[in-house]
Amino acid sequence: MAATSGSGRLRTRRRTAGSSNVGVLIAMGVALAGALAAIVYLALIRAPATLRQAPARAPEAADAPRKPAAPTASPNPGTGGRPKPAAPAVSLPKAEIVRRIDVLLAEYDAVLRDRSYGQGPGQKPLSERTARIDAIVREMAALGPDAVPVMAQKMREASTAAADVQVASIQSIFVRAIAQIPSDEALRVLGEALTGSDRWGLKGPDLYTLKMTIVNQVHDHAGATGLAMLAERAPSETDFRVRGRIVQALGKARSPETAALAERLAVSDPEPTVRVEAIHALGNLGDPAQAPVVERIARMPVQNEKDVWVKQHAVRVYAQVAKEASLGYLEEVLRSDPNSNVKSATITAVQSVGGDRAFALLERIANDPSQLEDIRHRARQAQEALARRAADPGGGQTPALEEIKLDRPIPLKPLGRPGDLRK
Repeated sequence: MAATSGSGRLRTRRRTAGSSNVGVLIAMGVALAGALAAIVYLALIRAPATLRQAPARAPEAADAPRKPAAPTASPNPGTGGRPKPAAPAVSLPKAEIVRRIDVLLAEYDAVLRDRSYGQGPGQKPLSERTARIDAIVREMAALGPDAVPVMAQKMREASTAAADVQVASIQSIFVRAIAQIPSDEALRVLGEALTGSDRWGLKGPDLYTLKMTIVNQVHDHAGATGLAMLAERAPSETDFRVRGRIVQALGKARSPETAALAERLAVSDPEPTVRVEAIHALGNLGDPAQAPVVERIARMPVQNEKDVWVKQHAVRVYAQVAKEASLGYLEEVLRSDPNSNVKSATITAVQSVGGDRAFALLERIANDPSQLEDIRHRARQAQEALARRAADPGGGQTPALEEIKLDRPIPLKPLGRPGDLRK
């Protein structure tokens, strides 16, 4: 019995222990299930936020636009920060340079002959052709300084190699490429082209087109050194339109060479359009020290209608440079100059100065019985404009100077009829 009772107790303890173990396992399972449920719950709560953040992170990954690479060539100080094309990492043999230039030239020739570009129905836009030509120029320039002598020689030979394609067009693409290569040799070649192109077989519009291309490209790409080269070449340039464009470019750039060249051309150039451009170049310098120079030019004798046109611009530029200090000379012109067109321009110059002294001067002219009625009327109109300007700073503006066209004869005409100052 004792043994039986002991065995029963043992079996009872074992059953109790087993039950306890089962309970522990069940408790652990419940705890684990709770933990999993909590994890799932948190994941479900955070998932929308994560998904909302994904589009914001996407540009930082595969879809992000790449930042442009830093230029490999130093920007030219005269180009507004535009970098020059870099030279090839490895110097190419001359034969390879010639081959590449010939390939690019053939591509350029094909673009020029392609009649699928135009403005008609079904034609490709001309902007695409321009983009293709610009790409060819960049590829030529990327050949670097070693390519300059090759392109210079091909420019000289273009007259016989261009077939029925315009010679100036072939030479112009070389000019554009050379101007983008930062080297002394490139500038030397462009200077030679500017002065020696008369010997390259070009005539008429082709010669003019090439020279203007050279001036524009040097102005845009060659910086201060290029502008100095243009100033040196200008006095010997035979085409007055090109001389005018050179002095215009120097004036806009405020080049150090502007003052000396502009004064020389304004005084002695035989073409009035060049003289006018030179006068405006002096004005564009914004230097009061140029006021005596401009006054001296304005006081030069008037012998014909072209001189009248030049003086009209000179008195207005003088007012622009000297400001209120110009009023004494401007009154002298209004009192003594015999030409009504010059007086009309002078009234506009007085109006541009503005202020009480200018208003009083206009009043004296408007009430002067010795003046022509047309001049007196213009003076009154200018007074009214100044009064409107005083009441409204945005009103009563001075009429702009007549635009200068260097590629056609000068339009010799009066500045306008009475009342035109209102326009």
